[in-house]
Amino acid sequence: LRRGEILVVTGHAAAYAAMPFRVATPLGSVQALGTRFSTRLDADSVRVALFEGAVRIMPDQAAGAGLVLDAGQTARQTAAQVTATGPVAASDTAWLRGEIAADNMPLSQFLAELSRYRPGLISCDERAGQLRISGLFPLADTDRVLAALGRMLPVQISRRTSYWVRVSAVQ
Repeated sequence: LRRGEILVVTGHAAAYAAMPFRVATPLGSVQALGTRFSTRLDADSVRVALFEGAVRIMPDQAAGAGLVLDAGQTARQTAAQVTATGPVAASDTAWLRGEIAADNMPLSQFLAELSRYRPGLISCDERAGQLRISGLFPLADTDRVLAALGRMLPVQISRRTSYWVRVSAVQ
């Protein structure tokens, strides 16, 4: 995985036991153990959400210090370590349904997530970025989501072009 997020579904067939399925990332690997899971590569870590079965997560720089994750759990991996981070959340599967799920999320983080699904640049000032947002937002029309932000929060949406959007806190 070089960028983005992937959903993997593998089987339990004995014939494939000698050929493990692995997702390799720049920070390590995730090995399927008959399972359904997602792997997301962020700037400095890999996030794994396990929906069924089990996975073995191995960081590149820590031989033998991996983690076997159980169904319903998530983990964050760096090149040096793996840390269990808690149960699977609605936001872990929302992208599979074409949605972003936000639960008291900073607006800066929400806009970074939204920008993954549209061309160009979305930026915000520091005050706007600190505002919090909750809800379920469709990814099919990101312009509609941006317009909704302008109605939900005290922000102004400025478009220099269709590829350059700036969100600013209202003074």
